Amino acid sequence: MSTAPIAIFAFNRPGHLRRLLDSLQKNDNFMKEKVFVFIDGPHSKSDIEKVIEVNEVAKSYSTDFEVVASVENRGLSASIFAGIDHVLTSFDRIIVLEDDLVVARNFLNYCNNGLEIYAHDVRIASIQGFTPDVKNMKDEIYFLRGADCWGWATWKDRWSAIERDSKKLLSEIEQKGLQKSFDLDGAYPYTKMLQRQALGQVDSWAIRWHASMFLQDRLSVYPSDTLIENMGQDGSGTHQRASFFVPRILSDFLPEFTVDYVEENIKIRKQLKKFLRKKYGTYSVLSPHKYIKYAKKLISRAFK
Repeated sequence: MSTAPIAIFAFNRPGHLRRLLDSLQKNDNFMKEKVFVFIDGPHSKSDIEKVIEVNEVAKSYSTDFEVVASVENRGLSASIFAGIDHVLTSFDRIIVLEDDLVVARNFLNYCNNGLEIYAHDVRIASIQGFTPDVKNMKDEIYFLRGADCWGWATWKDRWSAIERDSKKLLSEIEQKGLQKSFDLDGAYPYTKMLQRQALGQVDSWAIRWHASMFLQDRLSVYPSDTLIENMGQDGSGTHQRASFFVPRILSDFLPEFTVDYVEENIKIRKQLKKFLRKKYGTYSVLSPHKYIKYAKKLISRAFK
């Protein structure tokens, strides 16, 4: 089985990159893989020393790593697009990681197995490593429409199908009346995020990747138990802020893939909507939870 090159994206957090590389070293044959480390340039003078340290961390793990350090600060989206494009000029598949992630010891095996099994199934957009804390999973994997961004893998032909113009994506979603479906029935504001991207208020490659695959009706594969944890929600990342997100213990789980049943898992989609509504309070106006949460806020304020 061929193995995919690994693209790691970093900026000014040497501790985060070190933690990611430590977790990758626990994966079989990691040091035999082709590894690219893309490091964005400093945004300000205060970043210079940290960016230099990130370079040193990357080079200290292996002299075989191809470290690509930008002189200028490109920003996350431009760095991701340029890095993935660079790798896929020479390879037909890729595993993508950002520096604030930690991977399970079977993450690379999982990605490479999935990339091999679904290589010629164009219905599949990507192999995803992260999964939210959904319950009662009978199967070891499941499928959802679109694509995600926390530890994933894909193929050159899928990546080449991405539409990078957010205005075109937004127009197509609106023309087809897909806003409700795209937003998981209001559980998460993907359309608003895409609108903000079109207005230049945010810089997100991930919303364009997800919207492109969603519009093409492609599915991504997820493990029933997460193989990725995002440790960047400590407020240190470009798009992250501190939250009540609680990391889960990663296991040695290695999911088995299926080719017999490739359809979006409606039960998991419903669970995901419930999970997101509870986390972000995005209940519909008809839901009693919306008013219970509001009442709790009023009571809390009254006793302050």
